[in-house]
Amino acid sequence: MVTRFNRESIDENLAAKIAAMKRGMPETQSGFRRLTLALRVEPGDSPRPARNLMARNRAAVIYAVTLAESLTKNGRNYGRDFVFKALLRSDKDDPIPFDLYHRLPADRPHDPAAVEDAVNAQKLKIIDEFQMGAALMQASRVMQVFEMVQIGEEFGILCEKIDGENVRTLVPKAARAIEDGIISGPEYLDLSRQALMDVLIGIARCTDEGVAHSDISHNNVMYDKKAKLFKLIDMGSGRETGQQKPPGTAGYIDMRTAVGNEKSDIYAAGQLLAHFVRDRAAAPALTGFGVRQLTPDRFPFMEDLADIAPDDKLEILNVIRRMTQVEPTARPSAAEMLRDPFFEKCASRAQVHQCYEKLDQWEESRQISARFTQCYPQIENGQDRDSIYGMVLDLNEAWQDEQQDRQGDIKTMLNRLHSRSIQQVLKIAEDRQLESTLGAGNLP
Repeated sequence: MVTRFNRESIDENLAAKIAAMKRGMPETQSGFRRLTLALRVEPGDSPRPARNLMARNRAAVIYAVTLAESLTKNGRNYGRDFVFKALLRSDKDDPIPFDLYHRLPADRPHDPAAVEDAVNAQKLKIIDEFQMGAALMQASRVMQVFEMVQIGEEFGILCEKIDGENVRTLVPKAARAIEDGIISGPEYLDLSRQALMDVLIGIARCTDEGVAHSDISHNNVMYDKKAKLFKLIDMGSGRETGQQKPPGTAGYIDMRTAVGNEKSDIYAAGQLLAHFVRDRAAAPALTGFGVRQLTPDRFPFMEDLADIAPDDKLEILNVIRRMTQVEPTARPSAAEMLRDPFFEKCASRAQVHQCYEKLDQWEESRQISARFTQCYPQIENGQDRDSIYGMVLDLNEAWQDEQQDRQGDIKTMLNRLHSRSIQQVLKIAEDRQLESTLGAGNLP
């Protein structure tokens, strides 16, 4: 049946019936579980709910939250730290989604019944998204969802909190590290290869459950530092296989398929590999890189990949070309793609994770060095200033040591520089610098 729907479109009623047979039905029938956040108390401030804004777009607001009590489900304790994707807030001055009240009939914009209809329609969308994620419980390469919840006046989905970052921030970080000689081109290629392999495994699991992600992009793939693998996140555009799908993200849009299916996700995965290796200045078209651009003389490889062998570059282009064939039927399945010789060269997860940790530590080192340099003149205590200067100097020397691997030492140094006492010194100096700037009238 899934194979058939990969080729054919289905109507919304059939999609709803298929969804009703999947995991997550008990939760949807129970409605939105009301949860309370823990309270955070800052010195000199009143208690506030423990939540931090992570992102906001037209459709949702994403928070990192800490619950007042641990979440227990099916006898398992999942702890208190999660991501809350708020998808509905009926506040007319600040609604979620932003166009919630734009959907009301023009002739009765203040009709309570029309408002209630709009709110209920949005709740149904939350249920649909939750079921997409719930169908993939136990899928290691997909961000896990736990409950449909209400927190305060917001409704949404409680999700796994991943300690890591998405490909959108990872790629430019890696490009800087290659340029500075922290990692090599082949090491970065190993990271890219691992990302594509994990995404393909995620697509295969989606296909097994009869769903399509429908918005695979650099925004929706994260590296999980704890699990040491890449994961698909955000099933907001997810669809039953064969169901009409939204356009997706610019640079990844498959114009040849109007419905969610495996071959459309494969196309986006191919464009994701292109995103990893392209020059940052080379912006792709709406649909990404076309097959005619996937040749050594036309494709804009990242300049810092100069030490990648020509045969390896040709292999990369062949893999992208294979996944982005114009005709969807010509594209391989995820399972077929995973048997491509490209993945026979995969480094071990331990090696790839070591490369990621090096990237992460290098970025931390750059940031704290720049921060100290910026506020150095405002650190009044000479002993503190000299002590931090010595630590930053030692850190930079450790990175420049070509005789031995100093990653363990670097991690220890970063931990010291992130200690509460040093962070407090830097924060006071930054506040003093801001006051000085404001007093001098240097800010608009």
